[in-house]
Amino acid sequence: MPQRAFNPARIIDRPGLQFSYLGVIGIVVFLLLRSSFDFYMGISEALNKQEAAETALTTAARLGLQTDTVSVLALRFHEPALFRQLQHELPGTPSPQQVNRSDLPISGWDIGAGRKIEEPGLIAGPDNLFSQSGLFRIRLSNQGNIISFETGNDAQVVIGGRPDAPGLISLADSVFGYNLSNYLFTEEEKDREGRQRFTFERGFAGLGGPHKVTFNVSFPADNTEHFLLKQFSASFTAEKPVPLPGFGQFWQSTSIMLSVVFFALLILATSVRQIFRGRMEWKRSLFIFGSVTFAQYLWQVLYLTGTFYAFFDVSIIAIDQLSQLISASLYGLYAAFAYVAWESLARELKSGQIPVIDAVWRFDFMKHEVGAGILTGYGFAGFYFAILALSLYSFNLLLLPQDSLLEASREVVSSAPGLSIFLNSWLVSMIFVIAHVGLCYNIICFTTLGENLRMLLSMLIAALSIFVLLPPFSSDGSLLQTFIICLILSIPLVLAYRYFGIVSAIISWFVFFAGLRLLSLIIFDDIFYTWQTLFLIGVLIAPFALGLVSVLYGNKLSTVSSYVPAYEETIQKRLRSEKELAIAKESQFNLLPAKAPELPRLDVFGFFSPSYEVGGDFYDYQVLSDASGKPEKLALSIVDVSGKGMQAAFNAIFTSGLLLSRISTDSPAEVLTQINPTLCKKTDPHTFITCQVGYINLNDLTLELSNAGHCPPMLKRNGKCEYLSLPAPRFPLGFIPKVQYTNTQTRLEEGDLLLFYSDGLPEAQSPTGDRMDFERLRLYIETLDTGTKKSAAICEEIKRFILTFSNYELADDTTLICIKITA
Repeated sequence: MPQRAFNPARIIDRPGLQFSYLGVIGIVVFLLLRSSFDFYMGISEALNKQEAAETALTTAARLGLQTDTVSVLALRFHEPALFRQLQHELPGTPSPQQVNRSDLPISGWDIGAGRKIEEPGLIAGPDNLFSQSGLFRIRLSNQGNIISFETGNDAQVVIGGRPDAPGLISLADSVFGYNLSNYLFTEEEKDREGRQRFTFERGFAGLGGPHKVTFNVSFPADNTEHFLLKQFSASFTAEKPVPLPGFGQFWQSTSIMLSVVFFALLILATSVRQIFRGRMEWKRSLFIFGSVTFAQYLWQVLYLTGTFYAFFDVSIIAIDQLSQLISASLYGLYAAFAYVAWESLARELKSGQIPVIDAVWRFDFMKHEVGAGILTGYGFAGFYFAILALSLYSFNLLLLPQDSLLEASREVVSSAPGLSIFLNSWLVSMIFVIAHVGLCYNIICFTTLGENLRMLLSMLIAALSIFVLLPPFSSDGSLLQTFIICLILSIPLVLAYRYFGIVSAIISWFVFFAGLRLLSLIIFDDIFYTWQTLFLIGVLIAPFALGLVSVLYGNKLSTVSSYVPAYEETIQKRLRSEKELAIAKESQFNLLPAKAPELPRLDVFGFFSPSYEVGGDFYDYQVLSDASGKPEKLALSIVDVSGKGMQAAFNAIFTSGLLLSRISTDSPAEVLTQINPTLCKKTDPHTFITCQVGYINLNDLTLELSNAGHCPPMLKRNGKCEYLSLPAPRFPLGFIPKVQYTNTQTRLEEGDLLLFYSDGLPEAQSPTGDRMDFERLRLYIETLDTGTKKSAAICEEIKRFILTFSNYELADDTTLICIKITA
């Protein structure tokens, strides 16, 4: 990522109670306007799922169907298009409350009954299930009135007599509960399949019953005194309702798929990058994965147990639960990777909300900042309710029951509706805020955009995510109207995250999401749904109570030590080590000659290339002057400490200090003899140091040299290169305490090239394992054009050759001093 241009702001932790008061005002606004847009407003004492199923089975029994061994599927249906058509046809433009009180079937129960399925197969929905195993299907209003009835392929409803007006009127009254005596009767011709439609139509508009009732029948080939009832339906509008605007099935599926792929790739790329950087809190990630997987699996199983599992054999249910567990695991992985990416980026940004989330992970909720975040979340939830209410009222839209899978009131038909709503709301709120709000905002913070542009872009991403993937509400508005509402909702949501923290954002969305679904439960007044409603209300109140106690009695986070993740400790240790290594490297290179001396008849240059950041090699040269201040000698030294890295570097630095203390007063042999006992005493017993100390007399060009186990110098004269012979003893420094080193002298001539080097040069190794060795090095120097080049160019040429030969991976520290005798 590019360098961030972000000024981390401390989150606001004070307005918890004040925002809660404002939130109450928002909820009051929602409740005051609710009657104008809530699709469920006005419904009271609606049939529960069990009562609806019993009513459907009783109706089927009256028609002569066998209902003792059938399985029943009960789902909710909603007809907003029917409501809009009723508003158009009925006088006074009735509200949802008025229509529901008249028990017009804009919502109700869709009951399907059939035999069990014993072979595994894909069941895409209730229509697919009914086509495979359905015996009959009935739609009921909230008060139990029959809206439609149809038989499946394996069921026959045999009615005695002819399908004339008196017989059908009697059938409608005795079985379906409609008095059709004042309706106009119409008989249509039979179609090619022998089916015939009979219609009863009312001649006036109003609320006095269905506008039209239709019977679709067929006739058995062997008996003309009976007929088969295929379908019954009651229509309450004169015209067919116009479908509502919205995505087509293809575009809806495509947009959802593309959005999921986009966010999944974004989360995966960010989290994998952070994992490879070592910035991952494994315990938290595993907890997120496990808890989300379990919650998602439980939510799916609760729904399926209350619905489709009634149609399946136990063996098929076991297979399906395994597939549900796999899909829940993928959801858990999505959440875990999203959290990894979010938290690691938030810590890099030094976000002020990290101490709060750390307290939550410690289950230390009795902290003032945690409580303030929770209460502020309730305040923002009130804003969402007010925004939604004002938007729906302004656009004259309906608030329809909605869940995350675009199915009407999915949780209401679950085995435990209150628990299902809680699980769904918690999952959606946590993952949506972390992955689609918090993570996206954190990523944007690493750009060079200004703060206002970051906020706007974050709001736009959040709005698109709400609109396509995780809508908390549904309406009958156009796509543009729905997106505008989602965009307005995203403004306080992103502000809540940015200035009050992720706790406030998650709590606010959870309360908003669960609160809207609570409206689907309160229409039932039986004991089961009452307990489920009370459970959900308790779940919504509990965080508020906890936040209130924390704000009033909790301590400040400043009173406890801050949490540092294990990976942060590792990173800090690594950074300290790198800093120490950089200091050591700088110290070592500062001891090397800053520049080559400018001397008559001598061209001097040297270099040092460590195999690691620091190394055990050292070289130095300095000019020694006579009593008059005239340059008299060039003193030089080269050191190679056994080993590599930091320890070798420290020993090299220590040795350099000893050399510098004596090199200007003693002969080369005396220098080595005097410092050797100190090195034996102060260095590790397994450490030894090879070294050469020499003087070049500037008057007669005599080289006086003493050697302590170091590589022999090379002398190139007249195009021939030879190694100089070195006197005994050849023990390295630090090996034996008492060693008397000796000097040797060599007379240098004009044009000579003298090379002092460490063993990294002959021990250089190619990627194939081929070593340079001393002979190959000698031949290379012999063929090297040194006559016209200065020492600096010769050093650069040798350095380039060795690096290329070893593929820039030096086997050992490499040091070289090049001295060229000039005219």
